[in-house]
Amino acid sequence: ASDIETITVLKDAASAAIYGSRAANGVILITTKKGKAGQVRIGYNGYVSFESANTNPMKPVSNFADHMRYMNEAYTNNDQEPVYDQMFIDEWERNPNDPLGHPNTDWVKEIFGTGIGHNHSVYMQGGTEKVDFYGSVGYNKNEGVVENAGYEKYHALANITAHVNKYLDMGMNFKGWYGQADMGGMRGEDGSFGTGWSYATTPAQIFKYKDMYGGSQDPTSIGGANNPLQSQYSTRGNNISRNGNAKFFVKVKPFKGMEIETNLIYDYFDRNYKAIPVFFPQYNFANMTIVSPAGGQSYITQNNYRNQRNYYDVIARYNNRFLEDRLGVGAMVGGSQEMYTTENEKISRKDLTDISLSVLSAANGEISTLTGGKSTWSMRSYFARLSFDWMNKYYLEGSLRGDGSSRFLKDNRWGWFPSFSAAWRISEEAFMKENGIFDDLKLRVGYGSLGNNAVSNYAAYSLYGQTGAVLNGEYISGLYAQSAANPRLTWEKTKTFNVGLDFALLNQRLSGFIEYYFKKTTGALYWLTLPGAGGDWNGQTTNLADVSNKGIELNIKWNDHIGDFRYGISLNYSHNKNNVDKFRGTKVSDMDLSGNIALWEGHEIGSYYMFESKIIRNQADIDAIQALIDRGKNAAEPYDPYQGLNLPYVKDGKVIAEKALGDVMFLDIDGDGKIDADKDRTIVGRNTPTDILGLNLTAGWKGIDFAVYMDG
Repeated sequence: ASDIETITVLKDAASAAIYGSRAANGVILITTKKGKAGQVRIGYNGYVSFESANTNPMKPVSNFADHMRYMNEAYTNNDQEPVYDQMFIDEWERNPNDPLGHPNTDWVKEIFGTGIGHNHSVYMQGGTEKVDFYGSVGYNKNEGVVENAGYEKYHALANITAHVNKYLDMGMNFKGWYGQADMGGMRGEDGSFGTGWSYATTPAQIFKYKDMYGGSQDPTSIGGANNPLQSQYSTRGNNISRNGNAKFFVKVKPFKGMEIETNLIYDYFDRNYKAIPVFFPQYNFANMTIVSPAGGQSYITQNNYRNQRNYYDVIARYNNRFLEDRLGVGAMVGGSQEMYTTENEKISRKDLTDISLSVLSAANGEISTLTGGKSTWSMRSYFARLSFDWMNKYYLEGSLRGDGSSRFLKDNRWGWFPSFSAAWRISEEAFMKENGIFDDLKLRVGYGSLGNNAVSNYAAYSLYGQTGAVLNGEYISGLYAQSAANPRLTWEKTKTFNVGLDFALLNQRLSGFIEYYFKKTTGALYWLTLPGAGGDWNGQTTNLADVSNKGIELNIKWNDHIGDFRYGISLNYSHNKNNVDKFRGTKVSDMDLSGNIALWEGHEIGSYYMFESKIIRNQADIDAIQALIDRGKNAAEPYDPYQGLNLPYVKDGKVIAEKALGDVMFLDIDGDGKIDADKDRTIVGRNTPTDILGLNLTAGWKGIDFAVYMDG
């Protein structure tokens, strides 16, 4: 962060459109620091942070006696025998101060703690009339909020610019980092991230005592025996990432206002992951016996991933003022080309000859995984922009960008994205300057089109996978179609209209904006599952849905200082509503359902499609349930109105009031007397918020900064 000069966020369509497909969700422009002519400066930046998890929503039962009572109650409510004898409950209550023999563990408190992070960097900045430079090296470490889940990174940056003469600048920028993550959370031969700490365990368990891990001390063995702390140390190895980015540029300034720039960029990222299991015994600390011996399937997994990006562009810019500086004219035209290459190899082999070894040749068992792959994609772009301003009061701008993506076939490869914007700086009008209220007041309006090509590199083609079969006693290798081709696949397009008002007053201390926007996305890229009757393929990527979003955004900031003490307050509010305008249709059968999340025409994205329910609060609710049961029982052809749903408060066709109160009742939406999954489920909300509120507090004094961020 100490190497950053400026951060600019572009959200309106007209500003973002020139960046093409990269701007599908907005643009964040980050400029790193550069050299300055004059005396060489050497400095240090650093900070220490304290992080903790919000565990307020997680309130597990930590008293094991209470845990046993609740379990007995649950079994009884389900017409089953209690699982814990009263003698066990009494025993635990008689020994509240015996943590080894009768533990009462709150697993949330035991696992989550305060993580300390710190960052340090040293920089050097300087230059002459001919050369300026900026360089830095740094170190960052974050312990994480659970054990063995930390991360550390070394980073470096160098920016050098040579001013050859008044017509020519040349330079190089380099930045890179090396990072290593702790192995906590890595699971299994696939090297995926797991959350062994994230599911509850019995309170009758001690996670660790004198370098020994505990198992369940539940006398019935009913409670789960997950030891989340042990889980964090169950894998050893390494998880290393590296990144390097190099840029070479040339700027030519042939005459006033004209600049021609070319950039050549190479970006490289790799990740090396190696995992070996670690086995620990689990103890019952009440009698110091092993309840689960150490051991298991040994293996070693190694996974290498590399990504390379080659980028080249040429851009010509012209900016000048005419008519005694009243008319400003800006123009830009350019083109770019880039190619991405991704490669990976993964091998996993079982049966290490010695569990302490950590190389592939030390395993002599089955090779359970042996895969590798390579993919490439490229894009060529052309772009242009023209802008005018009159007396810094009236602004007009238009741009056009074309992107050709290798992810689409030739006839659908190119997408063209225009944008227009206009603004009126009202504060520059004479009638506004007279009142002296506003330092800045600007009304702006914009329209722009953006494209999205975020699909797999070969989504338009039929893809094949390896398979095999035994024929006449011999294994024959072959191929099968994994996905269906879609030659019509093309760009997803989003058209946005926005109008906003920016303001600043009280000597720029109070500032902000209010904005309304409307977005319309057409041809949204979507993975469509195909019927099995078509073959073994599992689906096809297609331009299937149209989605609209509309909302408002509000930002108010106050920044001031008292002597050397600076402080600031920023309030952000946004309101958004979306709708799926076009999908397959409005019938229930047209919906795409993933679990209980529906994509359905006429409804919001991320809508929950579920049975509508309510809490049973009184006798009237109980009577309504009984009436539904009796209706099915007394029908000419009796039926179960709950279609097999298990209701623990119903026995022999009767509602048991003491069990029902506080439980859940499902509503018969269509009134046919049945709780039917096809007819009585409905949209009951969505998984994304409609309103978001954020508050930022900042303060600083003589180079010491403090910040608090809150949102909800």
